[in-house]
Amino acid sequence: MIWLRISLQSLNRLRRMRNQSTGRLYWRRSLTSSSRLKRRQDDRPLDDASEEGAFSFHAGLTPEQLRTEIAARDFQLVQRLLREDRRRPGLWRASFLTGLHREIFGDHFPQQSGALRLVEANYGVRAAVAPEHIPSLLQQLILDIQEALRVALKFSGFTERFFEHVFLTAATQHAEMIRIHPFVDGNGRWARLATSLYLYDCGLDCGTIIFARDRKRYVDAIHRAQDTREPGDLANMLLEGFLAQSQRRIGGLRPRTP
Repeated sequence: MIWLRISLQSLNRLRRMRNQSTGRLYWRRSLTSSSRLKRRQDDRPLDDASEEGAFSFHAGLTPEQLRTEIAARDFQLVQRLLREDRRRPGLWRASFLTGLHREIFGDHFPQQSGALRLVEANYGVRAAVAPEHIPSLLQQLILDIQEALRVALKFSGFTERFFEHVFLTAATQHAEMIRIHPFVDGNGRWARLATSLYLYDCGLDCGTIIFARDRKRYVDAIHRAQDTREPGDLANMLLEGFLAQSQRRIGGLRPRTP
C-alpha cells in the first residue's frame, strides 16, 4: 500500500522516501529543500525538450519553432481547461480524449490530429498495441477513468486515502495511455495533458508536470507500471509534479504546461 501524508497548507514540507526492496512509497515531512524545488521549477518541462517524431516537420517552420508553437498551444489549452467547470465522469468519452489531441496539434497537423492510428507504431523500443485493438482498449480506459473519478468524488476532503486513490489511478491510466499509443504522434504530450485534467476533475486545483531532467526516471516508471502493475514510482512522479505546480500557484506564478 502507498501512504501519502499531505498537508495542502505546507506542500513544501514533504519528502519522498522509497523502500528499495518493495518499490512501495512512504511520505514524510518535506518533499525537498526550497532550493531543490526552485531548481525543479526552473527546469524545462519534458515536452519543451522533446522531439515530436512525425510532428517534428512542418512546411515553413524549423523543428524548434514548431515545438515552441505546439508548447504555446498546449499551455494555452491547459490554462483554459483548468479554469472551466470540472467534468463529471460521464463527460470522459472517446470524443473528449481525441478532441484533446486535436486541440493541441490541429493547427499544424489537421489531418492526423485526433485521428486514431491505423499503422503499427513503437514508443521508444517497445511496440504499441496493434491498431485494430485501439478502439476497444481506449473504451476500456475511458470506463476505468469514469469509475476512478466516481470513487474520487465520494471522498469528503483531501485525506490520505483520497490522494492514494487519485495518484495511483492517475499513474495506472497514464501508463495505459502510453501503451495504447492511439495516435501517430504526440501521445506523450496528450497523455500528460489528460492526466492533469483527471487530477483537476478529481478536485485538485492544478495538474502535474514532468521535467526534462527526469526523462529516464519517467520512462522507467511507465515501464514498471506496465510490466508489473506496480504504479507507485509513476504515482510518485505525478505527485511531485503536482506539488511543484501547486508551489507555483502559492508563489503567484502560473503553473507550467505539463
